[in-house]
Amino acid sequence: MTASSLIDRLTARTQGVSLDPAQGPALLQALALVPDPRDRRGVIHPLDSLLAVAIAAVLASARSVAAIGEWVADVPATILTALGVVRDPITGAHRVPDATTIGRVLADLDGDAFDTAVSRLSPCPRSLA
Repeated sequence: MTASSLIDRLTARTQGVSLDPAQGPALLQALALVPDPRDRRGVIHPLDSLLAVAIAAVLASARSVAAIGEWVADVPATILTALGVVRDPITGAHRVPDATTIGRVLADLDGDAFDTAVSRLSPCPRSLA
């Protein structure tokens, strides 16, 4: 499954849905069920956080991996915190994932497991924002 087909599936599933930062923990908990396709060595960004960022960006009208990367680079720190974006242990600044990382993860992701995890948020709230 390519990253763009996963974005298309998510777009279709989330028509009319918005994401509330207060729902971040429930979203991260559901996404924690998706198996991480990456080698554990060198992983900086938790999978549930990367997926939450992708979902939030798609809900904000991002339709490509590049648009997801642009969205996450511009979003306020409060949203990054709600989406589980890690902080640098020295500076305390959020370590925002770039589009390349997001695209690589989405391309390797088990789409069925992702779909199952998103379905656990059912009924898909009309305000996920």
